[in-house]
Amino acid sequence: MSGRTSGARPGRAGARALAALAALAALVPVLWLGGCAQPAKPMYHWGGYERQVYAYLNSDTSTAAEQLGILQAQAEKARAQQAALPPGFRAHVGLLQLHLGNPDEARRQLQAEKAAFAEAAPFMDFLLARLDQRPAAAPAAPGSASPAAKPALPATAASAAKAP
Repeated sequence: MSGRTSGARPGRAGARALAALAALAALVPVLWLGGCAQPAKPMYHWGGYERQVYAYLNSDTSTAAEQLGILQAQAEKARAQQAALPPGFRAHVGLLQLHLGNPDEARRQLQAEKAAFAEAAPFMDFLLARLDQRPAAAPAAPGSASPAAKPALPATAASAAKAP
């Protein structure tokens, strides 16, 4: 008799089919749940930060005060969403503050950037040291351009040595 008796073990082909079916049964719930997953939340709230930096670097017609207002609104939006500000955001706000003649606020922003991103510490320390070397801004004479419009940080020792 070539027939099987009840309770006999299935052949090799049957065992493979059962293993494949078990694997498929385990995979279906994983795929189903994976389809329900939320997309990953971005690490930082970028907002229009990149556009503002681009506009600043290309000297568009917006003023430092306008750019600062836009960035401050983006920072408020990030706080409301409990999202982190991107790297360089606070440093750029500090640069704009410096251009507006607010060195104390510029220092606070550079220190906040340093605290938020440890890898930025050497550059922030460099900028803070140069900020300390800045001479105090003299009040503008009536009718003259504001010295706070584009204040320059003092020259480095290397560039100062090249001066005649």
